[in-house]
Amino acid sequence: MRSWPLSTSYLEIEQRATVLRTWQPLTVPGLLQTESYARQVFRGANPGHSSADIEQRVAARMARQQIWERSDPAPPMLAAVIGETVLRRLAGSAEVTREQLERLLAVAEGEPCVRVQVLPFTSRSSNNGDCVEVARNLPGIVAVRDSKDPDGPALVFTADDWQVFTDRVKADLT
Repeated sequence: MRSWPLSTSYLEIEQRATVLRTWQPLTVPGLLQTESYARQVFRGANPGHSSADIEQRVAARMARQQIWERSDPAPPMLAAVIGETVLRRLAGSAEVTREQLERLLAVAEGEPCVRVQVLPFTSRSSNNGDCVEVARNLPGIVAVRDSKDPDGPALVFTADDWQVFTDRVKADLT
C-alpha cells in the first residue's frame, strides 16, 4: 500500500494560500469535512484498504483544516461551489450526514472567509460557450477574446493592466 502524499502537498500549499477556490460536484470539500464524513469518503473511494490506511488519510485531511486556526497570516478566503448532490447523498449513515450538513451550514453562515455556493440540479449543464479565452503567452501583452467568435476582435491589455484588472475582480469575489 502506498502512502498518501497528495494531502501532504495540499497541506503545504494551503498553509501559504490567501485564497482557495474549489468545485466539488460529489462531496463536501476536504477543508470543510467532519472527521466522520471524511472517513466515509475515504472508505468508499478506497475499498479493501486497511483501517490504518483510512485513518492515516483522515488524519491528513483533518490536519489540512488547521489553516482555519492560523492568525499570521490570516486564514485564506475559500470560495467553494458544490453540486446539489453533495447535500442529498447519504454518507455512511444519517448521523454522519446530518453532522456534516450541520458543519457545512455553520461554516457557510458563520465564517466570513468561507463562501459556499450550491449548483442546483436545475442549472444548465453548459454555459453554451459564454466565456472568454485569455492568451497570456504573448510578450508583454494579454489578449482576451469571445470564445464564440474566435475570428472577432480581441481586447489587448498590457501585462500590468491585466494584473490590475484580475486583482480587482478577485477582490470583488472576496
